[in-house]
Amino acid sequence: SGTGRWKHFMREQMPDLKDKRILDLGSNNGCMPLMMLRAGAREVLGIEISHHYVEQSQIIKDVFEWRDLRSYNFLPKAGNMLDILESDYGSFDLVTALCTLYYLSEDEMAKVVTHVSHLSPKIVIQAVEGKVGAQTDPDKPRRASAEFLGQLLRNNGFSQVSVYEPQTFDPRGTKRPILVGRRS
Repeated sequence: SGTGRWKHFMREQMPDLKDKRILDLGSNNGCMPLMMLRAGAREVLGIEISHHYVEQSQIIKDVFEWRDLRSYNFLPKAGNMLDILESDYGSFDLVTALCTLYYLSEDEMAKVVTHVSHLSPKIVIQAVEGKVGAQTDPDKPRRASAEFLGQLLRNNGFSQVSVYEPQTFDPRGTKRPILVGRRS
């Protein structure tokens, strides 16, 4: 999951990853962190709430290391992305939250982004334009929108925000724009 999205859209929208230390919030099965490492990142610390996905990410890491005949400095950790508010993982060159930040409440999102602005000069988040999760959380589509997320970044430490729109909808009828926030 994720390798096609990386190949056909995300790779071009990411800031330079060469030798960067990256924190990935909601790293799922580890595909995106491994794509970042394959693109030249030095280290990726992934925070994932699902223990199942953390275990899966180790298997996927092993497969990519076998396939590429090299080791990757990917450190998956089980936990909630809110844990970064109380943890000291040091500073990062980049923080990513790909289709994950909007699972938090609006207040929690603001706290996480403000905290990230002290850890990293750049953040990359992925929005979802469509009715994602509306059946269980009617406000999630608003929190997941590029408009809302762009304002969230601007109001919480990242004054420069660029939005990159994919040219196509995914099979579920949603678009997944990328937002790159930079501190000034």
